[in-house]
Amino acid sequence: MLSMNSCSKLYFSSLSIALLCGFFSGAVSATQNGVTSYPIGVDTVLNGLVPAVGQSYLYSYSQFYTASELNDSDGKDSVPGFKLSAFAQAFKVAHTWGSSGNYTIGSFAVVTALSLSLHAAGDKDRDTGLGDTIVSPLILGYQNPERGLFAYLSPVEFSLPTGNYSKNSLANVGTERYAYMPNIDATWLSGNWELSSSVVFEVPFRSRSSDYKSGRSVNVDYLLGYSLSQDWQVGLQGYSFRQVSDDRLEDERFFDGYRGKANASGPQVRYTIKPGVAIVAKYQKEFSVENRPEGDKFWV
Repeated sequence: MLSMNSCSKLYFSSLSIALLCGFFSGAVSATQNGVTSYPIGVDTVLNGLVPAVGQSYLYSYSQFYTASELNDSDGKDSVPGFKLSAFAQAFKVAHTWGSSGNYTIGSFAVVTALSLSLHAAGDKDRDTGLGDTIVSPLILGYQNPERGLFAYLSPVEFSLPTGNYSKNSLANVGTERYAYMPNIDATWLSGNWELSSSVVFEVPFRSRSSDYKSGRSVNVDYLLGYSLSQDWQVGLQGYSFRQVSDDRLEDERFFDGYRGKANASGPQVRYTIKPGVAIVAKYQKEFSVENRPEGDKFWV
């Protein structure tokens, strides 16, 4: 059996990184372990709101990510000379098609462009291009009559492997596998306070080139925000990610299962330019990370 050090070497020599899968998950790990298609940490702004009936919203997300550690199952840096930097620019288009009472029906899609740079164990690589695409053809929305609670369910959300991928490359902007990502998103507003959260359960499909299958995972994004005025809001936000089943290679458990784990938190500031138009800036510091990179995320 290979040792965990050999596992890291296998990762760098044969399979590859799939950082920012979908559009920027921040998942990089041995082979494809822990790679998530859902962009963990993205949903910390009025999570449960959807467009009004007949309207479309355009969302723009920019993320800068740097990491200097790739942690093992004990949360210790496992790869010498590891350095990762990435930039992602994503666009999400959401539309609400109709409603009945307090319920709505809609859909959305997300496309992204990525640029990755990786140094590890004396090797280096770069990749730039379009990443995987996220589609959700059915969004079931709800708001209570008092307009204090907003929520939606996305029961058939998928990540499609549209991004470039090569098993001989160290860095890849795509994942070359599908993923099923049902999620529920909610926002509660009371006075100047906002509490928002998104809960995502991800089921990755098998890798098409390596017969590798990442384990299922659960992620929670959250925000506790306070409005200083009609225009300005400050808050504390972050996420908690857990892989809940083992990675498998050729239907066998991969080493100890190599389950990913990560947490992050940090400040967020939102400025509302006009109703429906706002700019948000936030920082996320990762901690208690296992089988994934540990670094810093900046979002606008």
